[in-house]
Amino acid sequence: MRTKLTKEERKANMAAAKDAKKSKKKEKINENKGKKDKLVKNQKKCFVQLFKFSSGMTCLICDANYATYTSG
Repeated sequence: MRTKLTKEERKANMAAAKDAKKSKKKEKINENKGKKDKLVKNQKKCFVQLFKFSSGMTCLICDANYATYTSG
């Protein structure tokens, strides 16, 4: 059978639960920040390649040897 908690014990339990929830939230934020940084890094690589390709396609209109414009 459960024993009845005092008012102070309930407050302490609630405070501990609140602190645990805050620390979990902080961990989640840091984890997501790492994922965001990784995404941005990979997006930069992708956009560089995409811009090289699109500039090469633009140069292809004027000159069929567009590889000379995109090598870098």
